Amino acid sequence: SDGSHRPPRPVWGTCAGCILLSDDVVNQQAEPGQEAAKRCKYGDPVGGLPVTTCRNFFGRQAESFETTLFVPPSENDDQDAKRREAFSNFPAVFIRAPAILRIGAGARVLARVHHPKLAEEEEAIAVAAESNQILVTCFHPELAQDSRIHRYFVERFVLRGVDAAAAVDS
Repeated sequence: SDGSHRPPRPVWGTCAGCILLSDDVVNQQAEPGQEAAKRCKYGDPVGGLPVTTCRNFFGRQAESFETTLFVPPSENDDQDAKRREAFSNFPAVFIRAPAILRIGAGARVLARVHHPKLAEEEEAIAVAAESNQILVTCFHPELAQDSRIHRYFVERFVLRGVDAAAAVDS
């Protein structure tokens, strides 16, 4: 390092990248009567996003699936329309995928899915989230013939950083 300060850069983690960027990771959900979920045996994640993610939430390779996402209701801020446009009905591919079990302060759910693994009375599970500098998806947007989420990342995170740097330089 040359000792100079560099502002944080945006990062997007898909699938295993979501696990890596989560502040907390478990191997499986807590069973009824069990105090805590089974901790991840592979060590601590890098972190950065205040979420708890469960590895292989939907099952092993054979339980991989495709489904469309839905966007949960949220506050009516200026980003809401852009989130809805990017994530609503997106054709998501889940391969031995994680799920987001808990959202902490500073993080926001972007998309959820309904899945047969969830009990009928359970809320749909979170599969995409963000903070100011981090986007995570539990699925593989790069496998869809749909670039809306890629566009969302560039417009929301990358170009915003370029605009901020230009404002500092001027």
